[in-house]
Amino acid sequence: MVPVSDTDVLPLQPYIDGEYGAARDELESVLNTLEASTDLAFGRLADASEFDPDSLSPKHAGAMVFATGPDAVPERIDRPTVWVSADAATATRAIEAGAVDALTWTPGADHSLLATKATRAFQSVEESPPDIDEVRPASVNGRGPVRALERIEDGIIEIDCSDRVTYLNSAAAAFLDTERSEGIGAPLWELLTDETAAQISDELETARSTGEVTGVEVTTPNDQWFEVTLYPDDDGTAAYVREITAERRRETDQTLYEYLVKTVGDAVYILDEEGRFIFVNDALCEICGYDREELLGSSVHLIKDDHTVEEAEDALRDLLRETGDANGSDVSIAKLDVELITKDGERIPCTDRMTLRPLEDGSFSGTVGTLRDISRQRRRQQILNNLLEATQDMVAAETTTEVAERVVDVAANTIETDGAVVREHDSKTDQLVPVAASDGVVGTMGERPLYETDEGPVGTAFTEDRVVTTAGADHLPDTPIDVSMYLPIGDSRTLSVGHRDKDGFTDDERRFLELLTATAESVFERVERDEELRRYEALVETVDDMLFTIDDEGAFTLVTESLAETLGTTRSQLVGTNIADVLSESAVASQLVSLSDGSAVAEVGLNSRDGDEVPARISATPIAQSRGDGVVGTLQDIRELRVAQQEASRHRTRFAELFGNLTDPLVELSFEQDHTEIRAVNEPFVDIIEGTEDDVEGSRLTAIDSAVPPGIRDALEDVRDQDADVEREVRVQTTDGVGFYLLRSVTYRNGGGKQAFVVLTDVTEVKRQGTHLQVLHRLLRHNLRNRTNVIQGHADLIEAKTDNEQVATYAEQIATACRALVDTSETARAIQRVLRNSDAEPERLSPAEIETRLQRLVSSTAGSDAVDVRIAVDATTNVRYDDLIESGLRELLENAIEYGTPDSDAVVEISVTTSEEGSVRFAVSDDGPGIPEAEWSVVTEDREITQLQHASGLGLWLVKWVANARGGELELVVADEFGTTVAMDLPA
Repeated sequence: MVPVSDTDVLPLQPYIDGEYGAARDELESVLNTLEASTDLAFGRLADASEFDPDSLSPKHAGAMVFATGPDAVPERIDRPTVWVSADAATATRAIEAGAVDALTWTPGADHSLLATKATRAFQSVEESPPDIDEVRPASVNGRGPVRALERIEDGIIEIDCSDRVTYLNSAAAAFLDTERSEGIGAPLWELLTDETAAQISDELETARSTGEVTGVEVTTPNDQWFEVTLYPDDDGTAAYVREITAERRRETDQTLYEYLVKTVGDAVYILDEEGRFIFVNDALCEICGYDREELLGSSVHLIKDDHTVEEAEDALRDLLRETGDANGSDVSIAKLDVELITKDGERIPCTDRMTLRPLEDGSFSGTVGTLRDISRQRRRQQILNNLLEATQDMVAAETTTEVAERVVDVAANTIETDGAVVREHDSKTDQLVPVAASDGVVGTMGERPLYETDEGPVGTAFTEDRVVTTAGADHLPDTPIDVSMYLPIGDSRTLSVGHRDKDGFTDDERRFLELLTATAESVFERVERDEELRRYEALVETVDDMLFTIDDEGAFTLVTESLAETLGTTRSQLVGTNIADVLSESAVASQLVSLSDGSAVAEVGLNSRDGDEVPARISATPIAQSRGDGVVGTLQDIRELRVAQQEASRHRTRFAELFGNLTDPLVELSFEQDHTEIRAVNEPFVDIIEGTEDDVEGSRLTAIDSAVPPGIRDALEDVRDQDADVEREVRVQTTDGVGFYLLRSVTYRNGGGKQAFVVLTDVTEVKRQGTHLQVLHRLLRHNLRNRTNVIQGHADLIEAKTDNEQVATYAEQIATACRALVDTSETARAIQRVLRNSDAEPERLSPAEIETRLQRLVSSTAGSDAVDVRIAVDATTNVRYDDLIESGLRELLENAIEYGTPDSDAVVEISVTTSEEGSVRFAVSDDGPGIPEAEWSVVTEDREITQLQHASGLGLWLVKWVANARGGELELVVADEFGTTVAMDLPA
């Protein structure tokens, strides 16, 4: 350090008290560092007792005082002073006394932080308005060097009592856009615009009339702001002019930013370099339960435990390294999953997104972060996981009672209810009977009663097939239940759930219960079918008749013990054997295997293992088994023919029962010579025509013309007129609006006549959702493109017309972003074409034709860009190629040109090769660094698509879907420092 002297910079005198004396050498090192890296000049360290707070004393230089304790601070500090203390109370006292800044710093702490803050503070001291009496030019009052005023960047103007300029420095002349020689002696008002003069004239008159220093802010027509301080005396008036345009704009921006931060839904905080809150918004106060006053100045440990803070510090260190590597070009953000500790001790799961405050001279200055409550998201995930586990458990159940028990258990455990009960309809008593209850229901609420089907909210949910919610006091007055929900499970069961929470069920809980009951409905149906199948198989086990079933290949899938004994073998050995191996006539075996409609009766011999031939009569009919289509048959000797016929009749009854239990509307038609007859219908079909089975079955189709919706009636006639099966969509007008059914027919011949099964599947909701998605897609893509084109157009105009380099840069960035959005929209449109046209069969082209198509592709894609794109076609046969494949290649080529040509001599190559296995590889190679592993693994579905793991664009997805649509795969062939090769491997 050098002695304080008259220099071109503000001299700064450092002072130190006894408590900082032990760190004297350290302080001198810090101040030497400041002098070496800034324009500041320090004197030698002096004792704090020598500090004079009076700015009018000869020791008027700026001061930096290292002193602890409020008593060390004078009552008033007029001298430009920065106070450094070890405690916040002393720093606050110094600011109140008039210090320009106060810093909290102790010996041993980070030197760079002290240097950064001190530099900023002293620079603000240098920029403060000078005392006009001490710097008034010699030409006016004979004091102060004129050359000092010329070094001041702010303007100094002196006018006499007649408003003529007697002095102005270079800065003032620049502000007034005049030469000093022309400005001195000229009337002030001739040098000012009318607008500026109007803003100053009244204040100048006030200063002269009162004799007091007066200040005014002035705006110019070109949106500049100036702070003008007027110093009147008997000889005239001096004006100190400081431009504050940047400050005002920062204040405006800061006001906007503060408003946005305070009103944003996420919790926002700012920490200083020591991890103390210096800013919090209302959302953070609300989420953690602390007042703003309690948080400000407190350590972040108040809301985070030690482990969470350590994770955050590790993340910040990584950010500092990333920021240093990126040279400040990007803003790096760290994202952590943390648990926020509220004032009440509750732990709330949150996502913490952190970034660094702007670095000061490359040094850490604190943290900016946002906290988002993800407890609901976690809760929703827990609910979905429980639903998945419940589904797996229910699927494993073998009885309806086991399914009901799993339903109440998962309902109670997932949403922490105070009771869950499944009731089942008893058709004999017409009551809803409890069949399963969660643990503790009886102890909390007592034995649960039976309800009539029209009794209470349980009956309403059952009879009206809808969810009913009631207050506990209305339905369960003598229980601790505050609110209850009753949900139907199919046509024969209900789920009752009680909640001890006056706020009731959340939307997530309600959706979970609805999904649970919907899942349970399908599981109940499956278990009931399996139970019936087991009863059927048990019945087969007990009969003495020779029964069998075969699959569509003729292999036995089920045989009775009597049949196995007749053939001299065991059932286990016979199952899997082809029926042709046990029949004496292969023609009969072929007839049974190919049996697709009606029934067949044949007399044939059975070849037993001991070589005997057992005469038998086979009666067979096709069936739809759980394991696939096949044939069921009976084997009898002549004496047991009647018994065999009865068994066949029972199987027909079973088929009719299956027919009636289908949930889709179904009708069986017989097409006679002059009319169409309804042979059978199930209950859902009867519901459509609002009739009864007795009214419909056996009648002509024309007899119910008025009851059958026209679209369905016309489709049924089409089934008659066509030899092939019919599948078409039918539009139906109902009392609830327009509905849509997918009508499918299965025709068959029976005794020479044509018959058909017709199934109607309700696709109204699916079609409506498809229409909605199509409209939304077109609307969003149309609006996105149009609005983006408008933004891009304005950005181009701004860039073309502005002279401000920074504004032009911003405009270029906006236009670039717009073009990216338009490209994304076009890629999305291409993806839509891929999904829509994926069924079209591509044509086969020769290698020469492929090369011609690729040349056109390169010409239209690379354009006039100076990119060396080469084509290599090494195919030995004709290969499939169409616009769909070309769209995938175009995406790969555009990506390679944009990201894979780091040097001017970089090369991009498109190659087409065929392999011995009969596949063709369309590959694009470049010299680029490759595709990030995280992005590639998402597209190839090796990693789950999450908020942090998703492909940055749609291009790779487009190529992947093109490859999939053409029966192939997307491959990352090469990805290293020498280049990248991405390929579509497709069938030739």
